[in-house]
Amino acid sequence: MPQSRDNLERQLSLATKAREACANHLKEMGVDEKGLKKQPAWKSANATCRQLSRRLQRVAKKEQLTVEVAARKAAAESGDAEE
Repeated sequence: MPQSRDNLERQLSLATKAREACANHLKEMGVDEKGLKKQPAWKSANATCRQLSRRLQRVAKKEQLTVEVAARKAAAESGDAEE
């Protein structure tokens, strides 16, 4: 079942906040910026953000395709009506 854009955007904002909170926690523990990429908790949070970003990109492509199909149908109907 496809998810709506609003739902995905909300999930992405929550996931981004969770990733930033994880990064801040790890930095407080003494992990530097490069070391974050080696931490399993940060890697998991980052993977969730990437996954949701990809889903949003696919939703945008599908929305664009739907608009193009509707435009083609409207053009085809107007072309049939003229004949």
